[in-house]
Amino acid sequence: MKSPALLSTALAVLAFAVPARDLSDTPDIKIDVMRVYGVRSVRSLDDTTVKVVLGAATGPARGNAGAYRVVSEDDDAYAYEKFVCPSKTLAAKPPKKEFDIPPGSRPKGAASALTRAEVVLELPFPLKKGARYSVVAQGQGGGMVTAGLTAASFVHGGAMDEAADGDRIAAQMIGLRRVSPVGDGKILCEFGPGYSPDGGLTLANWKVTVNGRAVAVAALGRRSRLECYLPVGWPFQGFVEHSVFLDLGRPLARGDVVAVEAAPPLTAGAREASFTFDAAKSLSQSVKVNQVGYLPDGPKIAYVGRWLGSFPEAGAVAAEAKAARAGEGEYTKEAYYAEAGKGTQEERENARLAAEAEAVKAAE
Repeated sequence: MKSPALLSTALAVLAFAVPARDLSDTPDIKIDVMRVYGVRSVRSLDDTTVKVVLGAATGPARGNAGAYRVVSEDDDAYAYEKFVCPSKTLAAKPPKKEFDIPPGSRPKGAASALTRAEVVLELPFPLKKGARYSVVAQGQGGGMVTAGLTAASFVHGGAMDEAADGDRIAAQMIGLRRVSPVGDGKILCEFGPGYSPDGGLTLANWKVTVNGRAVAVAALGRRSRLECYLPVGWPFQGFVEHSVFLDLGRPLARGDVVAVEAAPPLTAGAREASFTFDAAKSLSQSVKVNQVGYLPDGPKIAYVGRWLGSFPEAGAVAAEAKAARAGEGEYTKEAYYAEAGKGTQEERENARLAAEAEAVKAAE
């Protein structure tokens, strides 16, 4: 059996080596996100010892054996109604830095450390080979183990469930998570807390291709919001997700393969993502529908719209556009589009409608 130290090293390497999953058409990735912040995985080291791996949103209660419970449907010794507590903590080292956020300013109150921690617990009863167990990090005495996902399961003596291993998806959830269409030639790049807003303002840090051909980013905007927090001290620090909107200057056509690569100064973690555009099938968060349901004979209505945050952010205008308007007065969106060679708003709207009509015709 490998030592815990060797297992730790192997997992850390694995987090960066695993190719990013295509999440462009996944409606909700919240469980994956919270798994990376919270209880990433649990595995048995022997018949009476388990190791719990935790992400960055963890507090000091993680080192208390009384903060955990072990349950199983396959082993009466760990029946749900008994809610068994581990006997003691064998190891609980301080969290170690896992990712380095690129330098630059951060949103107020944002956590500055992206860490990973391991806790080894001794159990009161032997585990049964082939039985499935779950470890619940419920906290103790008001102290939280984690503000992320609070439980994970494992099969004693079985292989790790790769789909439920938070270490495998950590780099993707910390960095560039996925890319998807917004509409009108704009795309959405979703980042985790590894994103640097300052790095994003440098358009040279963005490499975008459509069908393998480079496309210049004409403008961008950002919306950032809290998605998890660090349960230590008061006020809590937060972990922030970032939605970055890039304007590619022209509408997408059916079958276009859009790929985004972020330079190292832009984000920690994963830096590449892509999607294939289909006007009839591509998932877009710009379309809002009734989530409860419709009457069978009633109208089915969807609303289309999207707030683009700071778009277009004046500090991120392309260098050639900046030079063109130097000394010409105050910046405006309309002036930028004209300088960028994109025509008037009416011309852009006509181009968008024509492209949509062409995409619909091609889909018929």
